[in-house]
Amino acid sequence: MYHRKLVFLAAFVVLAVLASSCATSRPSGFLGTYENLSGGHHIEKVWHDQSQVRAGHYGSVELAEINTTRIYDRGGVTPSDCVAWMRSSLVQSESSDRVLSLSGSGPPARLDLAITEMNPGNAFTRMMIAELGAGHAWVQVEGRVVDPSTNTVLVAFSDRRRGSGVIGFRDLGGDAGPAMVREMLESIAEDVRRELQEIFALDE
Repeated sequence: MYHRKLVFLAAFVVLAVLASSCATSRPSGFLGTYENLSGGHHIEKVWHDQSQVRAGHYGSVELAEINTTRIYDRGGVTPSDCVAWMRSSLVQSESSDRVLSLSGSGPPARLDLAITEMNPGNAFTRMMIAELGAGHAWVQVEGRVVDPSTNTVLVAFSDRRRGSGVIGFRDLGGDAGPAMVREMLESIAEDVRRELQEIFALDE
């Protein structure tokens, strides 16, 4: 009986840890309101006002900034690193702020982004107990697309992701945390472009 109780307790602890580690976006305050966000096709949570998107007939989506005031140097990764990684996967060329070229004749819509969480995790912990959700790398990105003339929010979104380093095996050759942060930020950037392309294509 005692042995069975221990097994049950251990299973409960594992499930609790895993449940607490779910990659679900956490409100940071950047977007102001999160209640209207729901599941997107490519990114975790999205909201958009299709009537406003259509009314603007936007010619492009341009990146204005990537805010990093909510993150700091951690585990060998700096906020500047994060901005460079996201930007390289977002814009169409190094010399441009253009994220998407659209068929409309109107003004460009403005994309404001924020990296609101960045944690490369801990290599040793991943190698020991990554299967329990410990030591994972985490990132969260939030953003909004705005009409620059009226400051009307057209699109809002949030996406939080984690990397286990394939339950620690990637760390056998050295700390994989920085590489995972870069991969997740680049992947989110690419998925943001895909999500926005679908939303603004509805106006074409």
